[in-house]
Amino acid sequence: MNAVTGRENSNCGGLINPLSGSLAPSVARSLDFKNVPKSKAQMSKGHGLVKRTYRQNGEIREWWTFVYWHPIKKRNIRLQKKDFPTNIKTEHEAVEFKKAFLGKLNSLKAKIQKVEEWKNRYHDFEVLLSGFEKDRRRRSPNNWQRDVYFLSRYVFNFYLTLNSENNISRWHFLFDDFRDHLEIVKPLKVSTRKVLAYSTKNHCIKALNNFLTFVYRKNKMGSPPKCSVFEKNLLNRKGAESLIPKDEEQYIYNKLDGEFHLSAKFWRTLYNTAVRQNEGFGLSLADIYVGAPKNESLVRAFARYSLHCHGHIVLESQPKLSQIRDADGTVPRKPLKSKKKIEPKNNRIIPILNKETWLILVSLLKVQRENWKNKKYGNDKKNYLLFDGLNKSIFANDLRKAYEGTKFKRHTAHDCRHTFCTEFGGMTEGNQFLCQNVLGHKDSKTNDHYFHLWENIQLKMKTDSMLEDDSWLDKIDVG
Repeated sequence: MNAVTGRENSNCGGLINPLSGSLAPSVARSLDFKNVPKSKAQMSKGHGLVKRTYRQNGEIREWWTFVYWHPIKKRNIRLQKKDFPTNIKTEHEAVEFKKAFLGKLNSLKAKIQKVEEWKNRYHDFEVLLSGFEKDRRRRSPNNWQRDVYFLSRYVFNFYLTLNSENNISRWHFLFDDFRDHLEIVKPLKVSTRKVLAYSTKNHCIKALNNFLTFVYRKNKMGSPPKCSVFEKNLLNRKGAESLIPKDEEQYIYNKLDGEFHLSAKFWRTLYNTAVRQNEGFGLSLADIYVGAPKNESLVRAFARYSLHCHGHIVLESQPKLSQIRDADGTVPRKPLKSKKKIEPKNNRIIPILNKETWLILVSLLKVQRENWKNKKYGNDKKNYLLFDGLNKSIFANDLRKAYEGTKFKRHTAHDCRHTFCTEFGGMTEGNQFLCQNVLGHKDSKTNDHYFHLWENIQLKMKTDSMLEDDSWLDKIDVG
């Protein structure tokens, strides 16, 4: 049992799906089965398979794992149990599954090689891509990787590989063709989708526009026109189906608290505050304050809607690394979403309106205060994390286990924020000043979306109530 996280130690605890997420190298090394007892892991000769056993419903079951090279991540990854089909019972079937699995990866590798043919034909663009990456790292520290990925895999593939158009000044003539191409192109990553999501299409277009702007600043072309993005009404916005009812939140909290205590506290904090998941992992001893904030404008706005603050969070940054801590124990940080720098004017002040959540945070603060007194991670209070030991993969794994065998549709960590944003929009009647400061949305239309969603839910509740109770008919005299 880990004293910090309150969870059973497990070599597989920090893994996520290798086809859709990242894998920490330290975790990958820990999955070496050479030292595992033969009763739990046995090497299959000639096939590179390792047989594992586990207990489910009192029965001993078997599954096989193996190491494979991932063409996107460009490293070796070991197959996880949740990615192995449950209907495979024999080693022969496991060997056939491995062949089919590796066949799909080889197909993906060939697809990537075809997409990157431009590298062999237009070497100057590799230099431009390198310069673009440095530029985006500086201008967009949170999203530079996304821009570089979509530019190299989708934009360059269309203009250089498919159309052989290496004159950037002529690219705007193909804007409409590029948009049509995005409508039919298949995702490069392994996905259940047959076409790109509209949000992904817009990311590709934004990467194109950012690249053209970069080339213009380098005096390699005239003032560039902008390729228009797809309309917002086409984007898949979360609706009422993504809201988490209070009874479901309580049920999942209880299940998490039975085995993963820290994840339970994190779940409740996400549900009752406006912090995003990665922001929550970075909450530290220096971020939590008692009572209402000192900002008088916010205090007056809270009073207007009768919002009582048990405490508040001053959020100024978020962890930069997926594993949260660096090797020396420090927590490297990056700006909040849509912000370019870590500075006071970009801070968000989040009220803690739920008393139980406030008490949870206070208990975690006390633990980290003792660690700070003992200088476990030095003098900087920002290195003393309230949810120390949690990261994205660990929490996702705990949440998946909590939802297993329940009647509820599985929700994500972001659905907690979606739920709070909707309720907060209702409590404040869509007040743009409060929503902008507390929720941190860049576009005011997003705040309007949450308020209108709350209004629609309230209207439906009233309508359903009137349909169920028809006693008012008896009170009307029609003569």
